[in-house]
This record gives sequence, C-alpha cells and structure tokens, in this order.
Amino acid sequence: MDNSIYLKNRKALCDKVNQYDEALVKDISEIAESDNVHLYYNANEEVVLTAVKNGYEYLFNSQYDATFAAKEWANQFLDINKFAPIIVFGMGDCSHIRELIKVAPENTIIVYEPDKNIFYKVMSELDIFDVLSHNKLFLAVNDVSKRYFIEYIQLFINYGNMKLTRYHALPNYLNLYQKEYVDIYERIMSNANAIVFTKNTSVQCQEEIVKNVFTNVKHLISGSDITRLKESFVSIDKDKVPAIIVAAGPSLDKNINELKNAKNKAFIIAVDTALKPVLNAGIKPDITITVDGHKNMIIFDHEDIANVPLVYAKEAKCEVLERHKGKKFSFNSGEDYITHFLKKYERSIEPLETAGSVANNAFSLAMVLGFKNIILIGLDLAYTENKKHSTVVFNDATVNKYKGPDKLAVEVEDIYGQKVYSDKRLKMYLDWFEKQLIRYEGLDVIDATEGGAKIRGTRIMSLKDAIATKCSKTIEFAKYIEDADYTFNEEEKKEIIDNINSAEEQLMELAYILKKAMQHYDKLIDLCRKNKFGNTESKRLADEINAITEKLLNHPFISFIEIYNAKNRYEAMENATNDSNNSNDIKSELKMRKENIKLYLEVIEDFKNDLHMLKA
Repeated sequence: MDNSIYLKNRKALCDKVNQYDEALVKDISEIAESDNVHLYYNANEEVVLTAVKNGYEYLFNSQYDATFAAKEWANQFLDINKFAPIIVFGMGDCSHIRELIKVAPENTIIVYEPDKNIFYKVMSELDIFDVLSHNKLFLAVNDVSKRYFIEYIQLFINYGNMKLTRYHALPNYLNLYQKEYVDIYERIMSNANAIVFTKNTSVQCQEEIVKNVFTNVKHLISGSDITRLKESFVSIDKDKVPAIIVAAGPSLDKNINELKNAKNKAFIIAVDTALKPVLNAGIKPDITITVDGHKNMIIFDHEDIANVPLVYAKEAKCEVLERHKGKKFSFNSGEDYITHFLKKYERSIEPLETAGSVANNAFSLAMVLGFKNIILIGLDLAYTENKKHSTVVFNDATVNKYKGPDKLAVEVEDIYGQKVYSDKRLKMYLDWFEKQLIRYEGLDVIDATEGGAKIRGTRIMSLKDAIATKCSKTIEFAKYIEDADYTFNEEEKKEIIDNINSAEEQLMELAYILKKAMQHYDKLIDLCRKNKFGNTESKRLADEINAITEKLLNHPFISFIEIYNAKNRYEAMENATNDSNNSNDIKSELKMRKENIKLYLEVIEDFKNDLHMLKA
C-alpha cells in the first residue's frame, strides 16, 4: 500500500469542502485490507479492478483493452444536454469516470459507490487525484457517507433538470450490488416525486398561498421562532427525556391513553391533525405544528387548541393562526419578506426539513431542538385496518374509510412483516423518514405506532415500554417555551411595520425602474440589429440593467412578487434546460430577458391589488 498515493487522493477530497467527511478521509492506518477486492494487470498491461462474491471473481473493466472499454462506455454521454445531472452507480477504478468527465465536462456527476472496500482499495493504490478534484464531481460511499448522496440529489436535481437526469451503472456493478442499485433508484424517484409535489402546490394553490402568506406576516413580526426556542432548550438534559411525535394515523386509537404517562417526562409534539384526539384523551401536548395552507378547519374544532403553543410555516392556513391565542414559533421555509430583515439585524431562523407532511416537519423540529431519542406514535404511513386517520379526527366513517387500491396505491411491509396498503404520497413520506435515519447518526428512534408501515432504522416497541425505557426525568417544558425570546425587539418591529405601510410607494418605484430596464433592453436589441453590440453605449445600458436587476432581487418584497411568478418561473426553468440547441444568440437572449422583466411588471400589478391583505 503506497501511503503517498492515498495521501494525494485524500487531499483532493479534503480540498473540496462540500465533500469533506472524516469517515471518507480517515487515516490510512485505520483502513482494513479486504480479501475480496483486488487489482491486477490485464493483457494490455492496464490495471483492472476485481471483486470476489460467492466464489466468483467479477471484473469492472476489460481484461484486454480497459482504456477502450472505458471510452466506449463514456461515449453514450457525448450528446447529453449540458444541464443534465449524471448519476453513476459505482466508481470502479475511476477510468470510466475519468472518460465521462472528458465527454461531459459541464455536467454535474454524482457517483455512488456501494462497496466501501472498493473505495478504500482504489484510494490507496490508484492515483485518482484528477477525478476527485473535478469541480463538478460529487462522491458518496455506502456505509461511510451515504447521507451525502441524498443531499447531492436534493441540491443538484430540480424541476428544470429532473427529466434530463441520467442514472447508469458501471460494468458488473448490477450483478454484484442489485439490491443497492434498486435502493438508490428508489431514492432518486422519491426525490423526483417531492420536486413535482412542491411545484404543483406552488402553481395550483397560488391564491391560497398569497392569502396565507400575507395574513401571517403580522405573526412572523410579533412572534418567536424555533431558533429562539432551541436556545431556550439548551439546558434541558435530552439524554433523560425524549421527544414524542404524535401523528393522526389509524393506530393512534390503540395507545393514545398511554400517552398520559409521558406528560412532563417527554416533549410531546402533536401534529395539527392529531390535536383533537390528544386533547379529547385529556392530554395537553407541549407544542403543535401546522404547515399546510389547505387544512380542513374541522380538525381544529376544539376549544383548547387555541392555547397550545404553535409552530407554523408562513404558508400555513391563516385562519388557524388568527384563532390561536398562545405563543407562536415560525421556522425558515425559504427566502421570504422577514428574511430581508433577519439579514439586516444579523439574525437567522433555522429551517425544518420535510417531504410535504407535517409529521416530517415535527420530526425535524425534534432534531433541531436537540432530541436524540424520539418516539413515534400514530405514524402509520399506511391504511391500517382500511382507515385513513384516527377515528377522532373524522367521526364520519365514510370520510375516514380507505376505499381500496387505485392507481396511486402501493403495498409496503408493515411492522408485523405483513403487507399493508399505502399510496405514493405516504410512501414518499416513509422514504423521507428512512433517509433521515441514514443521514443523522446518533438518533435512537422508537416506532411505537403499533401498526402501519415499517420504518427501516427504527426500533419497534409498545408505547408503554418506550415510556418506561426512555422517560426518566420530569421537565416543566411550558416554562422553557414561555422563556423563549421573541424574534424581533420593539424597535425592529416598528421598522418592519413602517416598511409594510409604505408598500404601495415602494411598488410604484419598483415598477418605474423595471419599465426603464425594458426600454434599455429595446435599445440593446436595436444595437444588436445594427451590429453595434459591445460598444460603449451598450456597456452603459447593460450596467444600468444589472443595477436594476440587483435592486429587484434584493428588494424586501421580492419574495411576495415571486409567489405570483411561480408558474412563470417553473416554465422558464423547464424551457431553459430542455433547449437542446442551447442557443448563444445575443439578440434572442436579450429578448428573453426583456420578457422576464415584463412578467415581473405584470405580477407587481397583481401584488398591488392584494396589498389590503398585507397588514402588520
């Protein structure tokens, strides 16, 4: 084993901050040699990687002409769209990846190696510094840094390039690692489903989102947030108290009364749909959470709900927040109006990860607050006993009844090893939970749902036993919640309110400069037509347009404007990435940018008409 080769390759990973991971770049003395992975020279005196499984030896390249074979494999990407992400299953000896970089130098390449022994063998004995140093290549390794793969696909695959994404396995990897290949494919598809879900929500529910976001601004200004709550929770000994996530699945009816024994011994987070069942059982949860702007208000039909501390998304149904009388905590769900002022005051609010379900958000909240022991109840993620929810949520049996398999139905394994019906939406949520358990080490998650889909990575236990095992200390959580600071002080609140009160004047000014930008584009297009683009005048106009664009993108109201622009933005993403010609024609580019400015002008008019909903 040549120590210098390993250290050189290790440096390539360490220099790429976004891939740095102690497990990936551990000291060479800690790496155990594997008897199943070998390097040998083929007939052409080229190094070839092999692996032994079940007594058979598998080659990852040609035993006659490895260089030619690697080039032939890479040539399938010669005409690939430059926006298309490429996911490669397996790294092999990196000769295939090296050739892929040559034919697709602009494409993002995500490599997933399913065998850590191959990774360490290649790192230790082959010089792959050039491959690892490529700024568009991102590597994840099974059993070492699998969580990175999940982060990479979420980071680099979006609505615009999703359909262009290519997923290919290196030679012989499918024969050795078929189960891992299918697992990775399912994770790619789960990410794609989440992207489509987000897009459809943004476009189809625009009017409702506008109403909720505008109305909820005053709560964002006057309330607290989960970062301040986290700060208040720092002194709590979370080794002695777990968080309990209460969802509203059908199995909640079985063990909800047992939850009383966890009061003040666990931090009870009830999702909005589970509030009525929990309160009806005589239990006041420590906090609740709501994120959906389209919730049926019937689930909030209980007099005690208004006083349960509330975590909410800015897009949450505004009627819920209007009724609520207790302390409210926001979380970061993307750039918004309040973000502008947080940056100004050098403050931040943490986000909550999700796949679209409030139960996902509740789980993320528990992790943000620092809980390492988490108990799940009512999280069926399936139609247990042909029901959709706990019977207390919807008393109408017809509404609550699962009508049987349809085109969205899928079968999943339940906690008893049997099959149970779920659907694609619930399966997406299930996949998300399983990803989190891979990504975050040190979590002990007990599934005490007593029914529903099996969540890989959890320990299955009754709620009674889970409480006896994990709840060993009494904590008055209400005090810590009440002690959490507010997001803004009085002086800051006044400044934000003054800004809102001048909204109409600000929008008129913004419309004026955008009209000026359109005039500048007309002049630039004319200069292009006269073959004078690039002269002093065109540079001056371009500089003024850039200044206007920067002012637009940094404007406090840009997040409101983008809500109206959601449909146009998704269409633009799709059109840009699917343009196989990738035209570099300057005049066409200028016309497209002018149309974008025009769209902003149009939505500003819509925004002005809705200003009556924006109140501080």
